[in-house]
Amino acid sequence: KYYRIMAELGGLLSGNEVSKKIEIEMLDYEFIKGCSDVKLLTDIVSVLKSGKEGFYPDLIKFAEEKLLVCMPSKDKMKYLAMNHKVSVSEMQEAEAEIMKWQSEVSKVDAAIKHQGTKSNPIKDQPQKIIPVRGAKQQGELESKPTGSSKSSISPKDVDHDNDHDGDISFLSTAPHLAALCKNQRKKIQMLQDKLDVESLSTLQRTKKANMERIKGNESFRTSENEEALRCYTTSIAYDCNNAVVFANRAMAYIRL
Repeated sequence: KYYRIMAELGGLLSGNEVSKKIEIEMLDYEFIKGCSDVKLLTDIVSVLKSGKEGFYPDLIKFAEEKLLVCMPSKDKMKYLAMNHKVSVSEMQEAEAEIMKWQSEVSKVDAAIKHQGTKSNPIKDQPQKIIPVRGAKQQGELESKPTGSSKSSISPKDVDHDNDHDGDISFLSTAPHLAALCKNQRKKIQMLQDKLDVESLSTLQRTKKANMERIKGNESFRTSENEEALRCYTTSIAYDCNNAVVFANRAMAYIRL
């Protein structure tokens, strides 16, 4: 009897649908012990976990241990992350931390509300409002300039250069941001040309973009930040309309 299955860490994650034939004789301790083919061992573990030939916990555990021994360290971290299950103790610990956090937030909230009911001498004082630029202050008398007055300030004496420091500093940084965005768009365009994205249909682009996004998420979970960044960038090259991928790539950049 044969089973045609897809390798979880082989063809599926790389985008190539590679099938393996698993014979019933392969589901044996001796065969698994002598096998060193990672893809074949992955298929064997998948068949055992499917329960089509019965459920054998000890054999599954033995096959998984053999698979982890033969796996490269990079794939081993991915496999463990994908198959990790939260234990009861971990769940209870997380719930206890959440309850503790909620209790602390409630105490702080109650303290703030209680403080708000007391009189605040600083708050009760009249606040000095800064007048709008060019407007006359309350009570200020308008005086007409006279020819004999020599103390009046002419417009040329006013320093207007410091009035718009914020605008000047922003404009000075804008060209840098524009150049950065232009460089990123150029990199995406080069990657699209390399992947020959234009020759793909919309469905094919969406499928490949989603696959690269999933690969990026798995790399991000195992702290492989450079690989995650590469996968997210490739996903954007296939489909630049998914804002989530841009956010994920930003998180990968922050981790670098």
